[in-house]
Amino acid sequence: EYVLTGPLTWLPGYKLWKAMTVVRLKARRAPLGRGLFLHAAKALLVVAIVGILMIPTFPRGDDTLASINSTGIHKPAAAQRTVALSPPSPQKAVDAATNTVLEPPYGTSKLRLIVMTYDRAHSLRRLLRSLADADYFNETANLDVWIDRRSGIQHRGENNSSADAAAAADPPHNPEVVREAESFVWPHGRKTIHLREENVGLVRQWQETWNLSLISSGVEEGLTHRTSEKALILEDDLELSPHYWRWLRWCHHAYGDRPDFAACTLQRAQLCAAGCKQLQGGPDSATPNFMYPLVGSWGYSPSASHWANFNSWYKSFVASDQKPYVDGLTPSAWYKSREGRCPGPKCKMWTMHHIKYCDTHRDRHTVYVKAGGKAGKATLSSNWQEGGLNYGGSKPSMKSDFPKVEVWDEGTMGRFEVEPTKLNWSGKPAGGGEGQETSFNESRRR
Repeated sequence: EYVLTGPLTWLPGYKLWKAMTVVRLKARRAPLGRGLFLHAAKALLVVAIVGILMIPTFPRGDDTLASINSTGIHKPAAAQRTVALSPPSPQKAVDAATNTVLEPPYGTSKLRLIVMTYDRAHSLRRLLRSLADADYFNETANLDVWIDRRSGIQHRGENNSSADAAAAADPPHNPEVVREAESFVWPHGRKTIHLREENVGLVRQWQETWNLSLISSGVEEGLTHRTSEKALILEDDLELSPHYWRWLRWCHHAYGDRPDFAACTLQRAQLCAAGCKQLQGGPDSATPNFMYPLVGSWGYSPSASHWANFNSWYKSFVASDQKPYVDGLTPSAWYKSREGRCPGPKCKMWTMHHIKYCDTHRDRHTVYVKAGGKAGKATLSSNWQEGGLNYGGSKPSMKSDFPKVEVWDEGTMGRFEVEPTKLNWSGKPAGGGEGQETSFNESRRR
């Protein structure tokens, strides 16, 4: 008679195990090895069953949003605990002859697209079409569309029939936007549409949506330094190049492990923050992909650690009632000019706080690319400058700022130097003795 003994006897379900697995074998009928083999096989089966039964469930953890998927509108429900994992990151390979980082193999990245919208259905349609037409090389790209609640529309009660009737006549979310998002077929992964239950504004949309998208998809801890997926945060007046994902995944692979890395941006470098001549896509002397401390919000893809760091710092900074001024920078002058009109939506420039953060912290550089050949006259993210918080006018725009890249250029977009050019606030080589440096370097010069 062979019975299970030793440390496994205290495992959950051992009594059940004993009843199922005590095997009596006569020595003359079955050798010892066979009996132990049967024990081992059954042990693995029972441990697997017990492990499945012990997996905890948990609520989604956010009562401020509703979601739409392919079946219609629904409230978040309980889900199994998951972790935002991508395939293992490939080793960074370098071409010794050119000292450039080689393109990572496909099948090693996972992308979350976060689209923030409010009341521009035509803009949303254009953006979604450009996203769907992009090349993802069979990699997963999940889409989260966040629709803010219309301002001035109060939340209706569950049992208030008059409020329900009023909401039916004047729906809390722009119906054309909801219809556009709901009907759009997304072929590259999961599509989730989130309806805000209060008007939160653009700043909170930027700050919260990556974290809440993770929670909504079943990742209990939300956004942390351990989050491995890549995210691209988009306002709805953008239109992307079909090659944007090839560049973006390569950018994160090349520079995402650097301590001075903040993000990659699809935006064309134009503004020189320190009141100097416009960058026109990037300095001629800079490497094709270069680093600059100024945030590029038109197609912004921060690292998880940077976005977690910045948003944590932002809450503390705002609570301290400090001002995010950085002397000598044009955005600071813009911010100060808007303060005279506060309170109001025009006052809320999260980008100014990001500039302050990058002026004083190590993870401060955003990677830009001189797209469209050496002249850098194209962009991975065209901005149609629609009327809204940043631009005036109510009619749809008929022209974007710069044409989007239609043809991949290996010599510029595909050239990621191991040590890219780093610029200071003045668009000059950082630490080179010219222009305004970040405070983090403690070496500001004029």
